[in-house]
Amino acid sequence: MSPQSQTFSPEYNPPENKSPHEFDGLGFYRLRKMAGKENKHLFVTVSPDLLTWVCGRNSRPGRFFADTVIKMVLIELLREWDLLLADPAKSNTETVRKVRELFIVAPKTAEVELRRRKM
Repeated sequence: MSPQSQTFSPEYNPPENKSPHEFDGLGFYRLRKMAGKENKHLFVTVSPDLLTWVCGRNSRPGRFFADTVIKMVLIELLREWDLLLADPAKSNTETVRKVRELFIVAPKTAEVELRRRKM
């Protein structure tokens, strides 16, 4: 039997995160904008406050590889592929798009197509 402990990430602590169960796509961006915390909330950063990559000497070294692979996949998607709504007319009539800051949110029931661009 190995020693185990239950870990629940401190990021779900309501005093730290006002709404931990609601998705905020710009949450870490906003945290990095705080004075003195510009480098604290980066994707590969480890800290006792965020246990995504564990902390201390057991922190995951693959986090740098994961960071690079995610960036490479996004570059490939942006350069080589088109992301389209399968039936834009149907999607627009079903629900109204919501604009949140800089993002346009498509309806949750919309189907998307991913097509390789023809060069």
